[in-house]
Amino acid sequence: SVDTLVADVHFPADADPELIAERALRTNLSDLAAMGADPLWFTLALTLPQADESWLRAFSRGLFSCAGEYGIALVGGDTTSGPLSITIQVMGATQPQQTLRRDGANVGDFVLVTHYLGDGAAALAALQQQHTFSDAHRDYLLQRFYRPIPRLHESRLIRDIASSALDISDGLVADLQHICAASDVGAVIYVEDLPLSPAVLSLVEQSPAQQHQIYEWALGGGDDYELCFTVSPEKMPDIAML
Repeated sequence: SVDTLVADVHFPADADPELIAERALRTNLSDLAAMGADPLWFTLALTLPQADESWLRAFSRGLFSCAGEYGIALVGGDTTSGPLSITIQVMGATQPQQTLRRDGANVGDFVLVTHYLGDGAAALAALQQQHTFSDAHRDYLLQRFYRPIPRLHESRLIRDIASSALDISDGLVADLQHICAASDVGAVIYVEDLPLSPAVLSLVEQSPAQQHQIYEWALGGGDDYELCFTVSPEKMPDIAML
């Protein structure tokens, strides 16, 4: 899988380079988790407006810290001059019968997600000062933005159980539509059952009128990098045992 992150489109250009590196690799690792794959190697193409030694040192620290945490090795890449952008290609492996795909959902399956939704969009709102959060909630949201957790552990647990899966980068509604299209099924989302973090829910505590906003974040905000997957009714007891 390969993705490009562009400054001031996918991350603030003036952000801590250590966090920029972590976000770049973590979001790509999420693509491996979406298919039930174990990380192996990655390549890096880095475009820089100028060669800044201190920036590169911090960027490298974040990159290799994340790579070490998830057991993936940098095996090549390229550098060039221009507007700041980061392209990472990740490679992984899985057994064919354990590969998580988008086209296996069936009528009657349950639709599940691995963790809270809406944090990515709420973090962006915090970064852009569109909404006010407590210091603790803001810190949590920024961690979720810059250091999203690729759900590799969870994907290993569900790859013998789930009938389909993908990661949520564009929002639950948009990404679930990919499963529906590939599997030729429809889906119903029970909005009141969406898992929301205390940080996102705090917005409603400040103003009940923000209820619509938090559901909008959870359904369409994107940047959550949680897994959305489907499970047959017969295998739901197996999920409860995980």
